Amino acid sequence: MNANLLVRFESAFNRINRIGVYLFVAFFFSFLTFGLQAYADDEVVLKIHDPAPVCGVGVTGDLTLPAITEGSTPGLIFKYFSDPGLKSEILDPTKVGNGTYYIMGTRVSPVGIVVLSVYVEISPPSVGGNILGAPEVCLGSTSGLLTLTGQTGKVVKWQSSVSPFSTWIDISNTATTYTSGFLTQATQFRVVVQSGKCTEAISDIATVSISPLSVGGLISGDLEICAGSTSGLLTLSGHTGMIVKWQSSVSPFSTWTDIANTTTTYTSGFLDKTTHFRAVVQNGICPAVNSASAIVKVDPASAGGSVNGGSTICTGSISGVLTLSGHIGAVIKWQSSIDPFNSWTDISNTATTYTSGELTQ
Repeated sequence: MNANLLVRFESAFNRINRIGVYLFVAFFFSFLTFGLQAYADDEVVLKIHDPAPVCGVGVTGDLTLPAITEGSTPGLIFKYFSDPGLKSEILDPTKVGNGTYYIMGTRVSPVGIVVLSVYVEISPPSVGGNILGAPEVCLGSTSGLLTLTGQTGKVVKWQSSVSPFSTWIDISNTATTYTSGFLTQATQFRVVVQSGKCTEAISDIATVSISPLSVGGLISGDLEICAGSTSGLLTLSGHTGMIVKWQSSVSPFSTWTDIANTTTTYTSGFLDKTTHFRAVVQNGICPAVNSASAIVKVDPASAGGSVNGGSTICTGSISGVLTLSGHIGAVIKWQSSIDPFNSWTDISNTATTYTSGELTQ
């Protein structure tokens, strides 16, 4: 072959090769420019839906449920972690407890990684608990402090009910303690408790009973006696409550002395001065009150005294003025007697002086 022709052939071949290289390079860079840009615009999408809350003992959650990542980029590879730093991978994501976890979605090609949190709510069953507090109060008082204990869950509300205890009234209180307003009848209280999304539970019922107010009543009996006598039988009536004790007081009647007697009747020992008596009565936990006072008036022992003015007179004359003195007590009557002085005749005179009619003996 002609050498010049061979040179021209090789030169043409080389030009063809260079053109192919140029076309390949142009295609490669076009792919990098447009193809990779298309992948770059295709971002990894990770959507997380918290699972529905569950209730129970020993119940676990499953992070691998398809519903949790529904709507995410197809083909993602998921890993599950218990910390936001992704240092603690969960060995069994199908059995997790209550709490916040982290799901990492990875696309292999082109590489893309997205991490989002998921919350699993697992609540123990609701437990109503018990109410502690005062079981009895006085009429017109509050319930006192009622305290809920032993519950599982949050307090939704308190409720109250009165006889016949068939209807419950809501109380807008979400604390574990409650004190009612003034009560006039026996009232029951209870609490509605809910743990997470579990069914509500009702606490035990606490009944606050009501004691009527204490009433002291009145004392009846023999209210005037002679010095050295007892009071006689004193009787308390019209009272409300139990008798705590009796009390007595003498002039000036400012100090009372306790008497250890809890019955409705009382008889004192021998009295030598006017004495007041009363009973102390208490109903339930209501404040104690005193009965009305009974005054036992003590009169000094009667003393007859002496009659002055008697003298010897003529038959048919009057006695003259006879005067009583040194006596103690009121004059009931005068009396007269003639020889042999073994019989007395009443004279209807209550004055301290007396003048007879004409005397013949």
